[in-house]
Amino acid sequence: MTLRHSGWCKDQDGNPAPIQLVVSGPLVEVTLGLHPDEIKSIVESGGVPKTMVHRLLIDTGAQCTSVENVIPLALGLVPIRYQSMMGVSYKPEDYPVYRMSITLGMADKHGTVVPAAFVSDVVGTPSPGRPLSHVGLLGRDFLRFVQLVYDGPRAEYELVDYQHVSAQPQKTPQLGGWRGIERARKHTRRHRKNR
Repeated sequence: MTLRHSGWCKDQDGNPAPIQLVVSGPLVEVTLGLHPDEIKSIVESGGVPKTMVHRLLIDTGAQCTSVENVIPLALGLVPIRYQSMMGVSYKPEDYPVYRMSITLGMADKHGTVVPAAFVSDVVGTPSPGRPLSHVGLLGRDFLRFVQLVYDGPRAEYELVDYQHVSAQPQKTPQLGGWRGIERARKHTRRHRKNR
């Protein structure tokens, strides 16, 4: 089953607005939530897991997915570890990492929108001085599971997921996972040298 998520920028007359896509970037509305293991635990104990709907910017320059740190804190998450990263200050800083799910609507070939979840370790970053049109970045750890088609002249973009041929429509397709990412990291040259 191929799943697609499309987005575009139009002017007030409904015409493509390429400069608006340049300025705002490809934004995706997502539901941010807990890791499936934590959701299961909360539901089994009679609770209701928290979620939040926000927009994330698709960023091919970001190695990993990140959200403003206030988001995971509002969801009641605690960091699983800290990771040194180079931020906008160009100085390495330690940022908290959370186990989260990011769900977005993707349409099948019949136009039926199904929720597709990306489960990963997500970096919490400081909030900017002034609010932006998005609360985080969908990085290359997400993009490795989909094809990104960016059509500048038409002011459109599309995320295409070909990986879920055997997925059942009633289930939420998983676009990735923290275990898969950890396995991939172990096979990088840096990890092989440090063994």
